[in-house]
Amino acid sequence: MEHGWNYGRVQNGLVTAGAGLLLSRAAHLAFEASLEGLEFAAGIPGTVGGALVMNAGAYGSEIKAVLVSAKVMTPQGETLDLKAEELKLGYRSSIIPEAGYVVLEAVFGLKPGEKDGIEARMKDLAARRKEKQPLEYPSAGSTFKRRRGILQENS
Repeated sequence: MEHGWNYGRVQNGLVTAGAGLLLSRAAHLAFEASLEGLEFAAGIPGTVGGALVMNAGAYGSEIKAVLVSAKVMTPQGETLDLKAEELKLGYRSSIIPEAGYVVLEAVFGLKPGEKDGIEARMKDLAARRKEKQPLEYPSAGSTFKRRRGILQENS
């Protein structure tokens, strides 16, 4: 593993990111490599590690859809490489807090795409966010989860 928590690299359609890397930076690394799938994450504040803990998502996409695996540390100090399914990612939830894991690294599996299309999607989502959450006004951020049965695609 690399030193520090704030790294990201792209290889063979995979984005590997340290838990401290900003999620938006991981999305931009994917964009720079013409990989699609993380466009929704470009405007989500926070780190890759935090995004895994809560299965972050927006506009109909979520971490669960692109996560291949994660490296975590157990409360006993053991390092585990877990497949995405083993994290039991659900709506704004995961097994990570319950198990006492600390996220160290995430690997995202993305698809090749057209850079122009990826950029257009990122700009569209940014415009939609700005319309719903104007940045010139104070905000407490996202406070509530959607109730079951409420469409997730407009989040």
